[in-house]
Amino acid sequence: MKGVLEALHQGDYDTAIERLTRKALFGSKGEAREALLLLAEVHSLYGEEGLEKAHRALEEAYELGGLEYDPLYRALLGELLALEGRGEKEVRALFLPTEDPRARYHQAQALFYLGRFEEVLRTLKEGLPAFLAWRAEGLKGRALERLGRYREAALAYERGAELALGLERYWLLLDAAAMWLEAGEGERALLALEEA
Repeated sequence: MKGVLEALHQGDYDTAIERLTRKALFGSKGEAREALLLLAEVHSLYGEEGLEKAHRALEEAYELGGLEYDPLYRALLGELLALEGRGEKEVRALFLPTEDPRARYHQAQALFYLGRFEEVLRTLKEGLPAFLAWRAEGLKGRALERLGRYREAALAYERGAELALGLERYWLLLDAAAMWLEAGEGERALLALEEA
């Protein structure tokens, strides 16, 4: 899976999806389940556009068994349901206590969709693979922005930009610049724009 994670960090989603699909079809039951969960995770990154494919990958993973009490599976399902506009009670019922950074990232994403911005900040945990680490900082930035904590949001966006590559880095720096402006720090905004 290391090659898949590297492809995801590089933004080569086509290669990652192709490798995961092959592993899901031709790997052992455990490998297929892991590949399908990661495939659902990748499709969830596309938001509403990826809903159908993410649900399909989760369903196929579930059919392989052993996921009823898996925190990552349940967090991903919760994120998808929150994105669809399901109620907070239904979404939260899926969350299991966990220290797994990936599961907590998807719980945090679900909480963001539910408008629970303070909880997003408490839920995110260090130790994510590179393709999610910069996204976690971006998610933190968006939550802080919604809370009106613009300086902290700018710093989160800048941390995300340090971890991201390519266009993602550029967009995070633009977000940071906008937050520095909101915080009344024009010089910091200019620095972020120059870095972009």
